[in-house]
Amino acid sequence: MLEIETYDLKRELCNKYPNLYLEEPVYESGYGMNSCEKNFLEYLIESGYVVFREPLIDDVDCIPDFFVYDPYSGRGQIVEITLMKEMGNGDRKTKKRKERQAERIRDSGIPYVILYREHLERIRNEDCKGLF
Repeated sequence: MLEIETYDLKRELCNKYPNLYLEEPVYESGYGMNSCEKNFLEYLIESGYVVFREPLIDDVDCIPDFFVYDPYSGRGQIVEITLMKEMGNGDRKTKKRKERQAERIRDSGIPYVILYREHLERIRNEDCKGLF
């Protein structure tokens, strides 16, 4: 893994995205996460990514799961994971909340990806056997 000075990285990211607020990166799965989030976090860390948990974004009231930074490419993005299917045949209230969250994250101008159940299953089958 590349050596990265956390303070400099946070400053660089917050200068690039002034509406983004990051805590310190996490290096192990933590309290308050479901097992899928924990396993995915461990997968990201083992893969060499720098992961910031629950980043805050101005005018976004739904907190995404992670901001993930790739030290090799110098790029990062918001990552929201959900066990809901992409075509959303789940709870109507949850679907509406996730749609609103995606819209607000998109409007923030920060690159993002939403990983739905199908994406997580593909990751589990190909790379991360214990994902869920």
